[in-house]
Parts: sequence; structure tokens; C-alpha cells
Amino acid sequence: MSFEVSASGVAERPAVLRSSQFSLLDEAALNHMKDCLKTTANETSGTLPPGRYALPMVWRLE
Repeated sequence: MSFEVSASGVAERPAVLRSSQFSLLDEAALNHMKDCLKTTANETSGTLPPGRYALPMVWRLE
């Protein structure tokens, strides 16, 4: 997964960097990332410098 941080410090544009080869899992990961970005959008501490960031995401079935 990846996302961008704008010049104003807003995290946006989540994307799948490497597909799991299962569209259902890729879509779930993308939706999860969107929810995370919404949750952190209201936090003002610890903003990242502008740029694109990669974040590994691992799903496990138990």
C-alpha cells in the first residue's frame, strides 16, 4: 500500500503497490487504508513531510 502526503500535510491517494492477485483482498486492503487515512486526518501531531510513502500490509487467515 502507498499514500501521498500533500504540501498541507494531508494524507491522501491510497493505492495498491503490489497486488495480492486476489481483487477481493486488494479492495479490502485499499478500503482499510482509506479508513486509516480518514481516522488520522484529524490528528495534528507528527505530520510527515510531503511525498509518497509505502506501508506494508499483511493479511492472515486464522
